[in-house]
Amino acid sequence: MNLRAFHPHFPNCRIGQEGSVLVIVLMIAIGLISIALYFANSMTMEMRAADNRTSGLASDQAIEGAARYVTSILANYATNGVVPYPDQYSAEAVSVGNSLKPEENSHFWIIGRDPAAANSSDPYFALVDEASKLNLNAPWFTNADTLFTNFSGMTAEFADAIMDW
Repeated sequence: MNLRAFHPHFPNCRIGQEGSVLVIVLMIAIGLISIALYFANSMTMEMRAADNRTSGLASDQAIEGAARYVTSILANYATNGVVPYPDQYSAEAVSVGNSLKPEENSHFWIIGRDPAAANSSDPYFALVDEASKLNLNAPWFTNADTLFTNFSGMTAEFADAIMDW
């Protein structure tokens, strides 16, 4: 009997077979790890999708809450079709929700009277575009007087402070 033909610790295993068994076990382990990572990634995507669905539902509820709030304001404060004055109700960052953490509540803003019209009772609605932000690097910006003359409601002190900044 050839003593070198069999492994000393594994009598049923010939020398040279233990390397192929190790390679097979490593391949199986790598395959199982790959499957686990694939499912972990798919669960991450599912969690993000669920978060988006939850945010969508919260937005829908905020819209519903805002509609009820405006209906209540118009029913309680408006007379003869006149829009109530903004000092009679909250119009900025009105919270919708009852979470103990205020940052988790939804908020809405009410845009009411046209600021250009002095005593207008007509409702005024508008969208604020992100592109409407002021670009201080524009070539027509040379001094604070440009700000003061081109923007209504701008004070000279505020224009100077913007230019100093």
